[in-house]
Amino acid sequence: MQAGLLTAYLLKALSFGRHSSIREIALMMLMAYLSYMLSEVLEVHIVR
Repeated sequence: MQAGLLTAYLLKALSFGRHSSIREIALMMLMAYLSYMLSEVLEVHIVR
């Protein structure tokens, strides 16, 4: 959830979405992967 909030803040504060939709999509995919990797490192598994 924190990764989603961070993504929303970055998109709004840094105006990524206004200049390039490619950067916005790349940032959203990167943050989704980051949250997945963080859960793997912390061994917090939702789906078993």
